[in-house]
Order: sequence, then structure tokens, then C-alpha cells
Amino acid sequence: MPPGRSIRLAVAGVLLAGYWLALFVATHIPLRDALPGAGFDKVLHAAAYAGLAFLLATVVGLLGRLSWRGYLVILALVALYGAIDEAMQTAVPGRSADAMDWAADVIGGLIGLLAHAVCFSLLHRFSRS
Repeated sequence: MPPGRSIRLAVAGVLLAGYWLALFVATHIPLRDALPGAGFDKVLHAAAYAGLAFLLATVVGLLGRLSWRGYLVILALVALYGAIDEAMQTAVPGRSADAMDWAADVIGGLIGLLAHAVCFSLLHRFSRS
């Protein structure tokens, strides 16, 4: 692996670990009040899981060629983690498991993977020219 690539992999790995830890902590803090606006929490779920999927795809992509099967595996991992995360929230005061939150997690994961595919396709195209 070229030195520049290993540095990018290390940085992406640290970002992924930090992001995932922050996501875990944020989803397990007891809530006192509901978030403002109906459905606003779904937007937060989608955005958070889009970021997680994007970073996972970045790390996997830096480890080797990322195929459409790789994207599907990452989406499955994000969906599984979202389900586990929702189930674990039942033990946190003010939190509950919600199928619509999980659906927002999965949709966010899909958005993150689509954003990754577009960004890295454009990056690859421009780096060759």
C-alpha cells in the first residue's frame, strides 16, 4: 500500500471510530424533552446514519476496490447496527425503540452510500484528467 494511501486509511479509520463512538453516546443519552417539530428526529437519524455509511464506505474503499456487493454489505451492517441501537435505547430513560427511527437509519445509510459512490466516482474521474 502506498504511503499516502495508508495515511488516508489511518485518518479515515480514526474519523470512523470517533464518529461511531459519538453516535453511540448521542443515542444513549437520556432525553428529558422531545425534539422540536414532528418528524425532526427522523431527519437527525437519517443524517447520522448517512455519515456512518459514508465513513464506512470510505474505509472499506481505501482497503481495496469497493464493489456494489461491498455497498450492500455496508448497508446491511448499518441496518443491523441501527436495529441494535434502537433495541438498546429501551433501557435509556426518555428513549424508546421505534421502527420509523430504524427506517430513517436505513434510508440515511442508503443516502450516505449513494453520496459516497457519487463523490468518489467524481474524484476518480477528475484525478485521472
